[in-house]
Amino acid sequence: EPHFRIAEIRKAALSSVVYMYAVGLAEKAEAYGLKKDQDIEEAEEDLEKLLDRGGRIFACAERGRYLGLIALKEEEKRVNIVSIYVRKENRRSGIGRSLLERAEEYASGECGKELCIRMFPHEGSLLSFLKSRGYATLQSVEILKNRENGTERHLNVGNGDFLAGSCEKD
Repeated sequence: EPHFRIAEIRKAALSSVVYMYAVGLAEKAEAYGLKKDQDIEEAEEDLEKLLDRGGRIFACAERGRYLGLIALKEEEKRVNIVSIYVRKENRRSGIGRSLLERAEEYASGECGKELCIRMFPHEGSLLSFLKSRGYATLQSVEILKNRENGTERHLNVGNGDFLAGSCEKD
């Protein structure tokens, strides 16, 4: 049985998980075929914005070292997983499962809502992991278009998120 604990990360302790989150962002960009350096400032800004808007971050620690995190954003009808990341060397050790269970507890217990995650089909290992935890695949398409000023415009099409617990259809 793993000997790690799940802790909520508040703004004052954000620096303890920023580097790990930046690594996760770089790995995700690489999965999209993009070259992205680990941008600590961008990662810190993302997490600060999330917390400022009422989001929650839970991290898994073992002997004082953070091994993974899950970032959540509460919306009207559900709680969305913004990010879930486990260090490569600690994958398949129960950390992802523990983080997901804590997120489910928060969503259903503290918020009374369903837990959902948007993801893309190429994220195969995450898809397999979530399916093994009882999540179902729903059809959806997300289209992005860069605006002239550099910001992105999102268009969601379909009847739900790529992966969802038992989320209501949009």
